[in-house]
Amino acid sequence: MKHNFFLPATIIQYDVVISGGGLAGVAAAVSAARQGARVALVESGGELGGDITKGFVPQLLDCQDKGGFVAEIFDHLNSGGHTRARRGARYDETGSKIPGTMIETEYLKSFLDKTLRDLQVEVYYHSLASFAELSEERITALLVTTEGGNLCFKAHTYVDATGNGQLAALAGCEYEFGHPTTGSPQPASMNMLVTGLPEDFPQTENNADKAKLKQVFEEAGIHVSANEIFLIRSAIDGCWVLSVNYQYDVPPDDPLALSQATRDGRIECTEVADAMRKLPGFEKLDILLISSHLGIREGRRIKGQYRLTFEDITQGHKFDDAISLVRFSIDVHAIDAADKRDHGQGKRAIPYHIPYRALLPLGCDNLLLAGRCISGDFYAHASYRVVGNVIPTGEAAGFAAAYCAREGTLPGNVDGKAVREYMESLGYQL
Repeated sequence: MKHNFFLPATIIQYDVVISGGGLAGVAAAVSAARQGARVALVESGGELGGDITKGFVPQLLDCQDKGGFVAEIFDHLNSGGHTRARRGARYDETGSKIPGTMIETEYLKSFLDKTLRDLQVEVYYHSLASFAELSEERITALLVTTEGGNLCFKAHTYVDATGNGQLAALAGCEYEFGHPTTGSPQPASMNMLVTGLPEDFPQTENNADKAKLKQVFEEAGIHVSANEIFLIRSAIDGCWVLSVNYQYDVPPDDPLALSQATRDGRIECTEVADAMRKLPGFEKLDILLISSHLGIREGRRIKGQYRLTFEDITQGHKFDDAISLVRFSIDVHAIDAADKRDHGQGKRAIPYHIPYRALLPLGCDNLLLAGRCISGDFYAHASYRVVGNVIPTGEAAGFAAAYCAREGTLPGNVDGKAVREYMESLGYQL
């Protein structure tokens, strides 16, 4: 069945159109452009980086032994002294910064902008993919709503890197989200960057530290929505990342719920900061920023040709069409305020592969998935959703999308082993 646009729109032709400017979307754009494709990237906000920048989660996880764009990001930030160690000393004996996984997000934004500018990727900020025209399970055009009016993007291949799987949903793809029993997704969060803490204040190094700090708050009458308090030094001297907010049971496809969670999270951040100033050691605390974007841990998980499962990640399954080796744990945050469950069911993730087939959604033949909306169950998603794995999904999707545009074929016809070879050529150890 063919759906037609009812609103006038300027038509623009590309080889590849990517929806979502998080790190998966940027990686897809970089990869496709380097393969010679003409690329457009559509971003609803005014900056690149997604949850890392807009959601202010300034730590890059599961990035060890990763090549490609992961390594490029670290090489650039490290060379400018814009990363710091997560734990331990922050300067060496010469007074030089010790690099690590904590990053200065403003420098990451600039690097992403410059990289896409140099590759001539056309980035549309403050633009929203709002309607997909379909014919025979293919996107034939994408309506993009902008401040300058409606645009109609036509491309051979499209990539959904929205995190929440918004483009795939517009294309009619089936999806799931939430815990397999309760249906509740992992909580969303609003983070903040604060200053004014004593330099020798002990940060929360582990779960026991987080629980202890929350107990201190509780005894002082400061009640927070998160089941633990996260307080660590940022990459910027004298500044700390503080997380006290959880927004529970926020469906990724409910715009009013998302808006209310954003509002309530921001309010809680300021109220908690005001209350903290009454505690010893926090008298000079100030908020430098609150994330401009509700941090979403779990959005739509699009049903794909292969669905990664709890069994895959706890048995360390490997695939011929591998695009990333995941080493991250099963990281499920409390899905309600009273949640004390062992979501890992007593098991740990064993290093496993993300296969190319998990990037191929069912029901839309010229669409690829990148980032945390790829096909997987609740537990697998809780492991692969971090930066060190969403970036390679973007690179793989961008490579395949450009190949399809060049060869006039569809993502499902691309040899997954060839995608693996491409990822290995970038330095990924699979």
